[in-house]
Amino acid sequence: MGNLCILTDAATQFTHPGFPGYQHVWIVPYDVSLRGLVYPEGEGIRWNYLPSSTLNGIKPRLKAPDPETFYALFQKHAAEYSHVIAIFSSSELTPIYKAAEEAAQAAKNLVPITLIDSQTISVGVGLLVQMAAQEAAHGKDPLTIEQKIRRTIPKLYTLICTAGLSYLHEAGFLEKPQAIAGEMLNMLPVLSFEEGKISPIEKARNVRGALDFFQEFLEEFEELRHIAVLQGISPFNHETQILRNYVHEMFPDVPFSEHSLNLPTAILFGPRTIGMVILEGD
Repeated sequence: MGNLCILTDAATQFTHPGFPGYQHVWIVPYDVSLRGLVYPEGEGIRWNYLPSSTLNGIKPRLKAPDPETFYALFQKHAAEYSHVIAIFSSSELTPIYKAAEEAAQAAKNLVPITLIDSQTISVGVGLLVQMAAQEAAHGKDPLTIEQKIRRTIPKLYTLICTAGLSYLHEAGFLEKPQAIAGEMLNMLPVLSFEEGKISPIEKARNVRGALDFFQEFLEEFEELRHIAVLQGISPFNHETQILRNYVHEMFPDVPFSEHSLNLPTAILFGPRTIGMVILEGD
């Protein structure tokens, strides 16, 4: 794999830290803006210390590297690798894909660059990156890897349930009056991704209702390759245990992983979030 490297962004989460080819995977960080102050690479911010609502004016933002920074990054990797595959979080969620796309046009004479919009986030991206790295470690060429990743993207399903509707407003996914009313009424929307865009698919009355929907969603699949759960802070701690037990009982042979939210995901959806990522079988 020495002639190929893989770039991804800091919202990505892996199911196995030491997966084949991991030494050629590079993480592109986000800066984080809170209350108008910029924290380089989010340094000093812990996701689980974020407030439950943004209505106090913290205005959280993810700031992706600009195209000039990306160009320098591509230039650096061109000196070591003969091909760059970049798999980023959905372009509908963060600005990182579009910044990389602009830089890739300018850097195309430096090194071949394959850009892939994962249309998902977190563990969903991580599963794609791990797959690409493993294929490269086995000597597969960039085109074959790209084709396999693009075939896999439609088989990834991500559900997000959040109590932090004001975070959705700050990220540009919800109007402010809806966010205010939703938080006052303790609404729990369940969101999925349609071609990378957030799409509401259920309104749970309570946490138990959201959990029941997750379980019903799982029952629609005949063959699964991986199930992952994203764990936020209260009120979802107990529910994660229930979901874990359900998965172990109903899908004992399917690989299962649990992950705490990371900072970029918490900035987008709020710390009071629970999520589930499913990779469907062939």
